[in-house]
Amino acid sequence: MKTIDRECYVSLEVAKLLKEVGFDWEVQSYYSKLSRKQGKLLWLTCGCKYKENININQNRYSAPTLDVAQRWLREVKGKEVEIEVFPDELVGTTWGFHLYDLGACDSIVFQNPYTYSTFEEAQEAGIKKALEIILEKGKKK
Repeated sequence: MKTIDRECYVSLEVAKLLKEVGFDWEVQSYYSKLSRKQGKLLWLTCGCKYKENININQNRYSAPTLDVAQRWLREVKGKEVEIEVFPDELVGTTWGFHLYDLGACDSIVFQNPYTYSTFEEAQEAGIKKALEIILEKGKKK
């Protein structure tokens, strides 16, 4: 997850999953292969002047904000990621998520509330889990 100007963007891993499940909303930021250095592949997050569907490019991955990815999952794929806060005097505030299938109006995943130390970590984890479930269902068909 990258933070630019207080906006939190999906990680490269989640950007790849979004592309795989068909994310096609126009965004201004993306990941692109930069070069190989000391045996490692480097990735660069870039900003476009105008919004576009960057996922149509083979070597680029759209990098929406976490909020945009969460909204796309809800509006296009029918998966709602709900973030929950768990204040605790002993361990401090922690975060978890519920994942709902809106078509079935049913909770399909609940993540342990003591797993994430920030809202954004829980949000990205919930988005990632929703994408993995969508991909798994697609493979079973």
